Amino acid sequence: DVIVEGIKFQNSNAAVVHIGAVDRIIIRRVSAYNAAPGNNHIFDVFLATNVLLEDCAATGSGRQMYDVFLSSNVTLRRCWGRWQSHSGGGGPNGYMQIYGSSDCLVENCIGTRDPSAGERIQGIIKDSHMSDRIYIFDTTLRDGEQSPGASMNMQEKLDRKSTRLNSSHTD
Repeated sequence: DVIVEGIKFQNSNAAVVHIGAVDRIIIRRVSAYNAAPGNNHIFDVFLATNVLLEDCAATGSGRQMYDVFLSSNVTLRRCWGRWQSHSGGGGPNGYMQIYGSSDCLVENCIGTRDPSAGERIQGIIKDSHMSDRIYIFDTTLRDGEQSPGASMNMQEKLDRKSTRLNSSHTD
């Protein structure tokens, strides 16, 4: 097993943290900023198995803050991202993209967009024709409801969750 913990990566000439062709790696409490122009991501998981990204932060420029491609058994837990910009190359921009992958778990992750960014971005992008078994476990509606003055009944919670999941073609 390889464990990378408590490191800051920034201003790469490609993807900032590239996790490629590996098995059994843990990336914990790592922050990463500013990928190179083109089809480059902040955290890029490619051809990897048994990967855990936990308590990570991604921000700045890049096509995706978190990208998982052709990988299996990948868990993203409590990962935060703030998309700011991207200077061309690849498909849609967004917080997280999972495609060509299987048995992935997204757990309590939060994605935001810099309000000054002019373009629209995607939240979680999942290609339903290329990916198999992607699980999303999220308690943000429950946790957010504990804020003063916030209240939702069960149907409102389900409606909000199902609208987002349906738009990403997730069961």
